[in-house]
Amino acid sequence: MAYGNTSKDGTGTFYHLVVDSNGYLYVVSGGNQVDDAAFTPGTSRITVMGAEADEVTPDSVDEGDAGALRMSLDRQLLVQCSGRVAEDDLVASHYPVLVGGRYDATARSVDDTDVATLACDAAGRLLVTTNQGGRSVIGASASGNIKASAGILHCLTVSLTGGTAGDYVFVKDGGAAGTIRLQVALSGGNETIHLANLDAAFVTSIYAQVALAGGGTCWYTGVYT
Repeated sequence: MAYGNTSKDGTGTFYHLVVDSNGYLYVVSGGNQVDDAAFTPGTSRITVMGAEADEVTPDSVDEGDAGALRMSLDRQLLVQCSGRVAEDDLVASHYPVLVGGRYDATARSVDDTDVATLACDAAGRLLVTTNQGGRSVIGASASGNIKASAGILHCLTVSLTGGTAGDYVFVKDGGAAGTIRLQVALSGGNETIHLANLDAAFVTSIYAQVALAGGGTCWYTGVYT
């Protein structure tokens, strides 16, 4: 090591600047954080990170190389999520992300811009809404209202486990004694039937009546407005 010129700090004290054998100045980063050590907010030092914006011809790196991270033109860091669960219809280098939901018998709402967990039913099925503004409802081997008032049923999915031929799900307008608007006949065993683009209007209520001849479990999922 060699000493170069001197520098004066704010108190008036002079210090020698240290360089290596090539003349490069030794510096101490203001963001030195020890690897695998506790971080203390407001005390531990960090360094602000930057990234490169390249939406046209991003450069690749070789194994073992270091490279600049990429960001979008609005400064959002680009990442490739990896759930490490291979899917047959995905290329070998891409993986889907496992998504989980939280079951809660009490409905919860969030405010605008809030981050929250997804909701699922008691069997772990994810509850979703559609761009039609509807909502998803689940029933388990039990008859009941999908919607207790007038509405439009946009789509319906019926899933049967351990059923028998002759099992049905009726969708009625006006409760158990109402008018049958839709009848789903199940062939038995384990099967799932999807009915899309129904857009069926119900005057009084949207009621699902489950009729299982030999037991089994039937789940119905409807989206309505």
